[in-house]
Amino acid sequence: SLSAKYLLNALKESVSRRTSKDYIYQ
Repeated sequence: SLSAKYLLNALKESVSRRTSKDYIYQ
């Protein structure tokens, strides 16, 4: 379904942003 795909994409985006932020802080 489209909503599930959207939620998964948002989750991946959030995780990606958080890991890049952690990488910058290290």
